[in-house]
Amino acid sequence: MITTRKHSFQPGARSIIQMGEELIGHPTSAINELVKNGYDADATKVNVYINIEINVAKSFVFIIDNGVGMADDVLFGEWLQPSVSSKRKKTHSEIFNRKFLGNKGIGRLAAMALGQRLTVISKTSDCINYNWLSLDSNQFQEEVLLNRIEFPGDEIINYKDLFEEEEYLEIRKQDKNESLISLINSDACGDFLEGTLIIIENVDASLQNLMIDEFSKNENELKFEDTSIMKSLGVLITPLAMSELIQKELIEKKIISNKIAIANENSTFQLNFGTNLIESNSESLELHEVTPLKILKGYSYRAIGKVDSNGKLNGFLYFNRLEGDNFPKNLDFDVSDFNKIQPKRKEKKETFELSESDRNKDVGEFIFDIRIYDREKDAIEKLGVLLNEKNSETKNILNKLLGIRISKNGFGVKPYGDVDGVQDWLGLGQKRVQDPGKNIGPNLVLGYVYLFSPQNDGLKEKTNREGFYENKAFNQLKGMLLRAMQEIGQLRYNYRLRKNLGRPTAKFNTRPESEEYLRFINDNVQNLNVLNRTQDFIKETNSALDNAEFRLSLAERLASLGSSLELLYHELAQPITILGAAEMEIYDQNEKVQQNEIKNKISEELNFISEAVSTLDDLKDSLEPAIGKSVSRTFKPIISFSKVMRLYKKDISDYDIKVDIDPSLQNYQITDNEYALWISFLNIINNAIFWLKTSEENSRTILFSLENNNLVISNTGPLIPEDIIDIIFEYGVSNKPGKNKSGLGLTYTKSILDKNKWSIHAENRDYGPAFIINKLDK
Repeated sequence: MITTRKHSFQPGARSIIQMGEELIGHPTSAINELVKNGYDADATKVNVYINIEINVAKSFVFIIDNGVGMADDVLFGEWLQPSVSSKRKKTHSEIFNRKFLGNKGIGRLAAMALGQRLTVISKTSDCINYNWLSLDSNQFQEEVLLNRIEFPGDEIINYKDLFEEEEYLEIRKQDKNESLISLINSDACGDFLEGTLIIIENVDASLQNLMIDEFSKNENELKFEDTSIMKSLGVLITPLAMSELIQKELIEKKIISNKIAIANENSTFQLNFGTNLIESNSESLELHEVTPLKILKGYSYRAIGKVDSNGKLNGFLYFNRLEGDNFPKNLDFDVSDFNKIQPKRKEKKETFELSESDRNKDVGEFIFDIRIYDREKDAIEKLGVLLNEKNSETKNILNKLLGIRISKNGFGVKPYGDVDGVQDWLGLGQKRVQDPGKNIGPNLVLGYVYLFSPQNDGLKEKTNREGFYENKAFNQLKGMLLRAMQEIGQLRYNYRLRKNLGRPTAKFNTRPESEEYLRFINDNVQNLNVLNRTQDFIKETNSALDNAEFRLSLAERLASLGSSLELLYHELAQPITILGAAEMEIYDQNEKVQQNEIKNKISEELNFISEAVSTLDDLKDSLEPAIGKSVSRTFKPIISFSKVMRLYKKDISDYDIKVDIDPSLQNYQITDNEYALWISFLNIINNAIFWLKTSEENSRTILFSLENNNLVISNTGPLIPEDIIDIIFEYGVSNKPGKNKSGLGLTYTKSILDKNKWSIHAENRDYGPAFIINKLDK
């Protein structure tokens, strides 16, 4: 029988430090982790105080909670086993049934990352004495095995003795710190009959420098709510306070049917923060409650709803931009097609730390609350009244707080939406550059995405508590949010356009009145050199505008031709196939068949060829107006209309679309530029075909009529929404879903008609939308 020796790992002392550095990426993350531990321990209150002194030996971090505390077998047992946590076996706390926020057992490592000397004091309600431990992180820098490192810890009747009595100070190898003693004897500690107190002395340089730099740059102007720690705690706590309110609202709106409870109804949680770097208004120590951000109430627009597991978004968009014009709009669309606007990304190497199952899980159903803030002066003033701040300070607050954030089981997940982290993790800024009017940038939005266990556990948090792995679930979440923001941006754009908000919308064909300006200069300026230079400049400007107008006209033609080419490609496929087959058939038959049979066969095949060529001629004729000849000629609009309809022959046949033409158009002719009407017909018909194809009505009809000398193209498709019908011809306005929208076709239509002295407007009729084209008087 073969025998072998058994071996085991013996971790080195430095492993504790290395794990702490790797698992905790930022001082604010470490503090957040300790606050979460208090929440998991069923605390109803957590106080955080940071004392920063130039003499680092006097700096300390103080965190106390009134949770259940740790008995001696926990503090001196499980707590001393890195990465071991009872939360792995349980999912909820015992008293308030809270879903655990942490389960990796890294809270102790977070504490050690904040400074050199860590002292943990804990007491349960059924114990008379306090249990304590005191560790020096320098010990863990030694090249020895972890089990060789020893540090003091025991029971104590009066925990304050650890910081006041010389004997205990010697054991802990710390000097007496009067500021710390004063804090321990203040209301910040309270009765401390149950819970855990964590004190970190000799604060780490990362936290020390963060706070000193922040306060030295701002001197006396920095407020509590503007500090990095307070903002980080605010981001952490806000979703906890808002989660229940938002779910209640969604239930009332019948968006969701049941509330997802993250704790029982008796659960309350208060978080307070203080620091010596901001002077107190009183002699006593000041702790400020961390509350939900006040700015949440001052939104211009607010989107709230859910995205189900299939990617169907259901919710409401609230308009609150103008006084007396507050109303909701229903949101109901599919965001599962996000790959059409967000290209699939290559999987990052770090994702392979996950199992294959975890890499490929779906995101699941989630809810969201996204608030958008316009930046015009009146919007800033309105928000400033709420915040009781001047306009300049209101803008600063917006700049510091905005971004889309993520919460999991009621607490914020760093670093999403964090100024000090990944504020624009969705890439909204890049999208806005591509289309500033419709896309919403990160400096305009403050939102929360609410995730819960177990439905969103496909999102896996990184071990360093700095975000999620970018697995399938994360990419789904990101893509769906981008699609949602695209649709919300379009609705906001339409509203702002209709209400003339933002930059004035100039007419496409309006040019500066240069002659009038020259007359003004001539009347008011005597200097001949100025007059000559002004005239030269006006000539150069007009020349540049002429060139721009020509290029715009060319771009319009190319855009319209682009719409035609796809149709042309499909329509040509069948004739070309017939021609090719006929050619081969002729060749084959010529080799195999007797003379008379050949003649008959050739005759038959040539008939097919003739039909195919006729089809090609029709298509060529249909596109003839697109060459854009600017000369006027006499033509019948019904012929131009028919040419356009030929381009859509396949769609008309496949979807059984009827075409109804007014008989009075048969003999109606005009003398004008046919190209202007042809391209207008093309864009109007293109829209009509799109909506008729999506219509659930059995009767699909396009109508072309002459009404009071006006050309009218209408259809039996869906009506144009009333909130955009007056701006339907403006740039970027579209009601088409997802990738199908551009908002260009009708804009070009109006532009080309305006240039040729035609007008166009849209209206909804009983049976569907109608576009009325009218020739203006010269």
